[in-house]
Amino acid sequence: MSCDGMSCDCSLILGSADVDKAKMATEIVSRGGRIMDDCCEGEVDTEHSFLLSDECCRTQKYLVALATGIPCVSYDWITECTRKERLVSHNSYLLPSGQSHDTNSSVQWTPRRCGTILHGMLVHIVGKKAFKSFWSPVLLKAGATIATRLTSQEATGHSMSVVIADPEEPERLSESLRNMAARCGFNILSVEWIIQCLVHGYTLPLNHKDGSGVTHIV
Repeated sequence: MSCDGMSCDCSLILGSADVDKAKMATEIVSRGGRIMDDCCEGEVDTEHSFLLSDECCRTQKYLVALATGIPCVSYDWITECTRKERLVSHNSYLLPSGQSHDTNSSVQWTPRRCGTILHGMLVHIVGKKAFKSFWSPVLLKAGATIATRLTSQEATGHSMSVVIADPEEPERLSESLRNMAARCGFNILSVEWIIQCLVHGYTLPLNHKDGSGVTHIV
């Protein structure tokens, strides 16, 4: 990252915040930074891009950042840079990747490459348009392929094939859908399994058990 005094050549995504985002954006741009709406589309320079957030969370922006390999840092980083009138290291302001169900503790963010966490996985999303719109960019950035239908032909050539469904609409996982998924070689997993993969930075086993001995197979 190049900088000259407080000038910084980097791209920032404004995530969840209890701050004046408009004021923050103006401050960043005036110092030479760029504001990105999100990192869902196109290539992203992960070495010069950051997501700003007031805390670790499960918003789409935060999950896409984890999938893409963009560090999530506290807004306090920008505040401190402004106060000292120079670019300070972001390392002390890194936010956790999330909460591990294995240890019931926060997981420190670690570098990961875009498209590697769920590489080779085929995912069929069951739910309303809003649910699909939320998860599709996350899964794609993590390296998964979206299956538009449940067929054994679709599953061919993928390391694993799974179904995720909106937990608020369990009725969508009908017996007929479950039977079809089984015939076509798809495992039905909870959304939490996807989140835990993103938190840890790698693909967990399908039968992975959390700290309570519970699997994410639905």
